Amino acid sequence: MSQVVLVKCDDYQENKVVEAVKKGFPLLSELTQLIKPRDRILLKVNMLRAAKPEEAVTTHPQVLKAIIHILQDLRAIPFIGDSPGNYMESPQRAWEVTGFQEVARQTGAKIVSLEKSGILEKEYPEGRWIKKFHFSSPVFDYKMIINLPKLKTHNLTLFTGAIKNMLGTISGFHKARYHVAAPRPENFAEILVDIYSQVVPSLTVMDAIVGMEGNGPSAGNPRKIGALLFSFDGVALDAVASALIGYHPLEIDTTRIAAERGIGVAHWEEIKILGSAWEELLVENFQLIKTPYRILQSIPSFLNPVLRRLATFTTRIYPFPIKDKCTSCEVCLQNCPVEAIRMHQGFPVIEYPKCIRCYCCSELCPYRAIEFRRRWFPPRSITK
Repeated sequence: MSQVVLVKCDDYQENKVVEAVKKGFPLLSELTQLIKPRDRILLKVNMLRAAKPEEAVTTHPQVLKAIIHILQDLRAIPFIGDSPGNYMESPQRAWEVTGFQEVARQTGAKIVSLEKSGILEKEYPEGRWIKKFHFSSPVFDYKMIINLPKLKTHNLTLFTGAIKNMLGTISGFHKARYHVAAPRPENFAEILVDIYSQVVPSLTVMDAIVGMEGNGPSAGNPRKIGALLFSFDGVALDAVASALIGYHPLEIDTTRIAAERGIGVAHWEEIKILGSAWEELLVENFQLIKTPYRILQSIPSFLNPVLRRLATFTTRIYPFPIKDKCTSCEVCLQNCPVEAIRMHQGFPVIEYPKCIRCYCCSELCPYRAIEFRRRWFPPRSITK
């Protein structure tokens, strides 16, 4: 049985976060016994793009700082690492804007730019979609990895947490290549689980003090949840976190697939919740991702396969650039994995016959200038 620790934390005041983290770690005393002086530990943050902490796009720096202090008290050597989703963006700017660079200055922890640290090619013959992964080579140089995801919705995978956060161990434009290899959400989820299975963190601490609802993982709205979650089992942690905001854990493909492979557990009877009362942290009316796939979850299982296939070919969700918000920065164009975006009179135009609906354009747009609309047929390639 896997344990997930819930600790209530109302806001990001430093003293409150420190207290909450200290409450979580004693319940995971086994970890403190595993950490030895001088152990090198990688803290894998969520640094999707250069977003300020209050935008709820990235792991909050106060959570990172509190965990660094815990590790330093154990005389371990913490390192902060990630590879931004926008491989064209300056990693240094992302480290500064997110507040992670300041945490490094204050604590003495070292930053490791996984984007610029070399590539380790790792064969994965059992993979259905990818047979060789391109990891950032330093990922395998540490005694352990502590995973620090942010609780958010996600337009492609419905939810992003422990499993999805480990995509950041893949270097640069290879992330985009994986979208091309498996454009369907459930197939891309298999790739995410493939990655997670090769770099399983020793511990996951999820920042759910303020999460993101709506059009996550970067264009949604901050929403207070008021919790930190701790677990050795990232799959179980994702199951509990997604249930807190209103999902059934097994409707999240990454959770379901990982549980089916035995990487972790996802069924409620296999999870023991410790710490704060579950009922106190349930969030009502959390704005979840609405897709035809999710709507079909309520249909009887014997009809679901037929109607799901029908919905796949009739109702689709497409990205639309919004002229009034667009600044012509070309981030969407630079990061489209299938080169389905071109500039026309200074604004992006999506060539929908090429679009695989991976939503990277929305995920990485710093100005929230991409919205979503349902269409029965591909729309014309025009801006709003």
